[in-house]
Amino acid sequence: MTHLGKALRLYRGAHGVEQQALAEAIGITPSQLRTVEIGEPSDAIAADALLRLVTWLLSDKPLPEYRQAPVPLIGGKAVSA
Repeated sequence: MTHLGKALRLYRGAHGVEQQALAEAIGITPSQLRTVEIGEPSDAIAADALLRLVTWLLSDKPLPEYRQAPVPLIGGKAVSA
């Protein structure tokens, strides 16, 4: 898993956002987001999907609506409630 993938996964967990909801907000498919999160080789995801992801990360767009309760973080890792 890459640092970016790990950060995205922790971010989603901390904010209670499902993978599909975040992918839709970014404008990529859930499978493309999953590819980034698990750190598959960069050629497994299209350059335009990475551009959309980076653009979203640098924007001030709001998060998708919470779909589940936020997961608390301890030491940078998501823990079950």
